[in-house]
Amino acid sequence: MSTHRPLDRRRFAAAVRHRMDVLGLTQQELADHVGVTQPNVSSWLAQRTRPTPENAKAVLDALDLDWEDVQRGHPTDEDDGVVLVPRSGFAGGGPPYENAPEDLEVDAYPRSELLRVTGANPDTLRSTVVIGDSLAPEIPPNTRVLFLPVEQVLGPGLYVLTINGAEQVRRVQQRADGVLRLLPINPDYDQETLIPLPDADTPNTYRTTDGGTATVVCVGKVLFYPKAA
Repeated sequence: MSTHRPLDRRRFAAAVRHRMDVLGLTQQELADHVGVTQPNVSSWLAQRTRPTPENAKAVLDALDLDWEDVQRGHPTDEDDGVVLVPRSGFAGGGPPYENAPEDLEVDAYPRSELLRVTGANPDTLRSTVVIGDSLAPEIPPNTRVLFLPVEQVLGPGLYVLTINGAEQVRRVQQRADGVLRLLPINPDYDQETLIPLPDADTPNTYRTTDGGTATVVCVGKVLFYPKAA
């Protein structure tokens, strides 16, 4: 974050509130990520107080925002034109999928439609195609989903993860101790529990339900997918 421009309370509050809405993040959850109290976050969002530069940077880092996002505000429905959204290949909805370079493409979307269905800056979005049926019938196989790149799980929801290098779309809940619960929608699949191993040689290593280990990295949070008829 630049130290040469003062923090605009109104723009900061608007950008943070908007990204919290997109991610489904509560004030308490953001406060926990930043290391402050919920009343602190409430006061910033109400523009009663201005966060310290250190806390402002921590908030922006937690929400994957940068200083320029705050300075320009978030997009409005008046934006027009077409956005080319990169597609990160395919993601398993059950069995993982290892993407090849030829899988990577772009898809064209109307900017105003992306704003309407995701509420996020269209230029930041990515898409992937779900294969597998662990999310069926809500998300059938071969459904394309739009996601916002994030580096950590921020509230419960659908996330794009890489598990041992293979991409998957999973419904995720994270406990306060960092344990991840991967919840299927299809009753033919079992819930999985991933326990973080902070002392492991490889970062982002978790103990799996079957007693093995896996490297799990958050790629993004799913914001939109077409509803099954």
